[in-house]
Amino acid sequence: AGRDRGDVGGSAFGRGWLWLSARWSGLGPGRHVSAALVSLYRGEGLLRWWLGVATHGVWSLFLVGATLGLLLAFSARAYGFVWETTILPVAVFERFVAMAGWLPSGFGFAVPDADLVRASGGQAATDESARRVWASWLFGCVFVYGLLPRLLLWAICFARFSAGRARARLDLAQPGYAKLLARLTPESERLGVTDAAPGRIETAHLSRAGVSGDDATVVGIELRQDANWPPRLGGQVRLVGVIETREQRKRVLAELGDHPPGRLLIVCDPRLSPDRGTLALIADLAAHSGRCRVWLRGGADAPDRERLGYWQEALVETGFAAEDVLLSESVALAWVEGS
Repeated sequence: AGRDRGDVGGSAFGRGWLWLSARWSGLGPGRHVSAALVSLYRGEGLLRWWLGVATHGVWSLFLVGATLGLLLAFSARAYGFVWETTILPVAVFERFVAMAGWLPSGFGFAVPDADLVRASGGQAATDESARRVWASWLFGCVFVYGLLPRLLLWAICFARFSAGRARARLDLAQPGYAKLLARLTPESERLGVTDAAPGRIETAHLSRAGVSGDDATVVGIELRQDANWPPRLGGQVRLVGVIETREQRKRVLAELGDHPPGRLLIVCDPRLSPDRGTLALIADLAAHSGRCRVWLRGGADAPDRERLGYWQEALVETGFAAEDVLLSESVALAWVEGS
């Protein structure tokens, strides 16, 4: 209990905040989340800073409203400043005004001098410049001694709370966390097929009927960049780039749809696995050309012959002929260039 009071800092507003939070959180399913959050902050020593952010934030808003209200009142009406006393000499009020205005004067606020203080005794100042000096002094005192300290305290609490929250970690050694950890991250997990693949990718056509000509296009799919890319192509061959994102896929398909080439060479990396998305994209690209072949770039020297075989089998199942799957760079470039 002593630690809880230390975390709250003995603030009546903080204790009231926790009481209201407990009351409101108990009305819905969020009560467990609120209780866990308070417990985490208390364990990390962040509860006092969290309540400090809330407390000083609310008081800062109140003081901002008071400061703006004071400025509005001074702007809309004329006020006179009068000091009155029965037993105290005028020197006491002069020293008080000077001491209270010392710090605000550093921020540019005016401070009434001794003559102006004595002139305000018993009757309101009628001089317009005198009223402005008194208004500046009062406004400066409210700002420097009221609003500014609250803003500084709020900034300190917010900085300490943010830094502590970034370092906060759950104590997974506690019994409750250990039981929950076993459910969320089990030591072993049964693996299996969660989304069975279809027996064959459905494609309407692997080439567009009626498209002929000598124009040729080369497009890559998720290629790793190295010194051998892009290859040297003849003047009649157009390189549209490498497809890596959905936006690039839409752009390339739109370009091929507007100007379908007579020959299309699709370049793939056989070091990657031939997933269904890549095979479907290859089929879509092939449907926008008169003739299409797939070059498994580096396939002739690929160390993983088993994965290369997966590529060849998947492309044949997609609808390509075995001779349409090329492994040699020279053969692939000679075909697309029409040599």
